[in-house]
Amino acid sequence: MTTQEQKNEHGSDPKGSLGATRFQPGRRNGPDDTAARTSTQPKAQRMARSAAILAAVLLGGIAILQVALAAGAPWGGIAWGGVEEGQLSDPLRVASAVAAIVLAWMALVLLTRGGVMPKTKIVPARHLRVETWAIAVVMGLNTLGNLASGNPFEQTVFAPATAVLTALAVYLAVRGVETRS
Repeated sequence: MTTQEQKNEHGSDPKGSLGATRFQPGRRNGPDDTAARTSTQPKAQRMARSAAILAAVLLGGIAILQVALAAGAPWGGIAWGGVEEGQLSDPLRVASAVAAIVLAWMALVLLTRGGVMPKTKIVPARHLRVETWAIAVVMGLNTLGNLASGNPFEQTVFAPATAVLTALAVYLAVRGVETRS
């Protein structure tokens, strides 16, 4: 493509008066234009989105386990402090079902706070930061409970997972972007 064809295609001469390529927003202009296109805001948004997605994946995994326990999976020994081996009793199965719903709501809140999902009537914007801090506190307390548990699975699997969730929720509470509406 000749310079004249490039000029006609883009509406301006891609070469400046000294023959150097000028920065054109929205186009790849080569490795030397990175500083002109990069700012801290997009990086902050990417970090918040990544934190929210990681938190949602962890919460989703725990929620799936709770759904399985509520449905009667024989894994009672790895949850609820290991107080029941095998299939959970009816009250703990109901508690697992409720926990799965709460975990899914937490994932929605964090995804919204991270700018991954739009704000909705289910997750309104006005209390999003407070809800995110509440999730951080709940996950922090959950981490302490998992560590204090006599259940090795809760100590070695759930405690680190909830500790990471605590850190991600704190990060999102402080630096969430809420970019979509």
